[in-house]
Amino acid sequence: MQASAPDGMTRGGRVTAAVRPERVALQAAGDGPALTGLVENVVYFGTDTTFHLTLDGGGPFVVRVQNREGARRSFDRGDRVVVRLPADALQVLRD
Repeated sequence: MQASAPDGMTRGGRVTAAVRPERVALQAAGDGPALTGLVENVVYFGTDTTFHLTLDGGGPFVVRVQNREGARRSFDRGDRVVVRLPADALQVLRD
């Protein structure tokens, strides 16, 4: 995973990475190196489905997927998933 650093940021500085949940993609586990986790809850909102995950490191993570024709892939509670974070899903903030 890569993201652009804020202007003037030096190596080794402390940062926070903000994630845009609508730009994150879920895939079945085993699709390659990335963050992995377990689907804990699935909430359907009509236009969106929100997946509440627990990452393998123990932290929570939320992914929002638009319910578009042909863009949907269904995951259920208990499924192992891979979280793909494209560069435009991350915003690096200086602490």
